[in-house]
Amino acid sequence: MISGTRLSSNAGRDPSGGVGRSYTLGLIGPALAAGGLGVGHRVIAARLEVPAATVRSWLRRARANAAALYRLGVQTVVAVDQDRFTSTPRPTMLGDALEALAAAIAASADRFSLPIQNLWASVNVLTRGRLLAPSP
Repeated sequence: MISGTRLSSNAGRDPSGGVGRSYTLGLIGPALAAGGLGVGHRVIAARLEVPAATVRSWLRRARANAAALYRLGVQTVVAVDQDRFTSTPRPTMLGDALEALAAAIAASADRFSLPIQNLWASVNVLTRGRLLAPSP
């Protein structure tokens, strides 16, 4: 569930339906970026002081959506400013997807003279809050 720039994680939610932990995109985003570079979930969890199972869940969900996220980023860049797209390959599909989303945000910001105040909030808007949504 997305509320502002907070995501409620299924990890940490008790089976009786109690409220789960909530993490900001400012924490989830860097975790995904590290995962996109090939860093493992345990290392990321230790660095961010978040349960490893939570980080593993974020990475699994984002990786499951990586192809769709990549496609969204590329389509947005091509629609806004196709010269902006760089094709530097990343070690993972998630890394490629995040790179494409960042390029789309930068191209849109330049084209429409919008400041990028928070990259992860912009990613949230571009993906319509579906960065960690289950794949269809």
